Amino acid sequence: MKFRIHIICWLILSTIHAGAQDIHLTQFLNGPGVINPALTGNFTGNIRSGLHYRSQWYTVNAPYVTSMIWADGKVFEERFHGDYAGIGLYIANDRSGAASLNYLQMMTSGSYHKFIGPDKKNKLSAGIQIGFFQKSLDPSKTTFANQYLNGTFDTGIPSGENISDFSISNFDMQAGLAYTHQMNEQLSVEGGLSAYHLNRPDQSLTGIQDALSRRYVFHVSSEIAQSSDLNIKPSLLYMSQNEASQMNVTLLAEKKLTFDNHYSYTLLASAGTRLGDSYFLGAGIRYGKWQGMATYDFNTSELVQATNYQGAFEFSIIYTDRLVPGSRSIPSRRACPRM
Repeated sequence: MKFRIHIICWLILSTIHAGAQDIHLTQFLNGPGVINPALTGNFTGNIRSGLHYRSQWYTVNAPYVTSMIWADGKVFEERFHGDYAGIGLYIANDRSGAASLNYLQMMTSGSYHKFIGPDKKNKLSAGIQIGFFQKSLDPSKTTFANQYLNGTFDTGIPSGENISDFSISNFDMQAGLAYTHQMNEQLSVEGGLSAYHLNRPDQSLTGIQDALSRRYVFHVSSEIAQSSDLNIKPSLLYMSQNEASQMNVTLLAEKKLTFDNHYSYTLLASAGTRLGDSYFLGAGIRYGKWQGMATYDFNTSELVQATNYQGAFEFSIIYTDRLVPGSRSIPSRRACPRM
């Protein structure tokens, strides 16, 4: 019990005093806005929307909960004669720990996708994202280590913390590049680089300047057609922010099933690891324009004594459609796996 209380206190203090770390997703390619603005509009269709929910460390009394809704689409397909632009929006809310440290983001994205060469097997994408965030803390739910006395917290004891304001809002900006190569009918590869918080906005709740650290992202993924009804999609994500870093390695399998030569759907299964932190398994289904997927993380970090190896549950739903068919067909390049 005391160990768990110590962990909770440490999590509260770290979110206030340390440079905040951005939200992270196991199904990172199902939330393109949080890994690379250049992925805005990078899909087959005209419009795409999704929602995401993640609950992490729910065994430590105060889980970290991330909720997100987003949408993006293609524009100017006719005007750019084969190339196109993308526009997008995402709203994400991250609630951390017993103190209800809340981090709300509202971001808009724009991108341009340029096909290279007469065969259009290569595509260069660039994107930018702007918006604002609001960071806030609920003082009624805040306790600190020096308020722990005789086996319980006493909020009447001065915390000794200098928190002058419980909310701050600021402008934020990010940018990224991505490259897609369609090697042949069976193999495509995509990779990208992005940087978040380019302007390093102030995020302090103490009145002392605390610039939000830049987050750098590298991602690469591939789609390998094993047969007409089976695709294998390996992907890798590396992120670095302040003194923290993480690497995700994921393998996704898609198996298409058809009944009566008409009714068909695709089963999804994934497995992977966040190195040094967790292993995860996932399953989902794609039917028509809809896709749903759930993953579960098994924690293997130093917090296993408090979490009992239970990490995070994550769920996503994505809807994709071609609402405005147009007279010009954009070549289909599915190098970025939709987990």
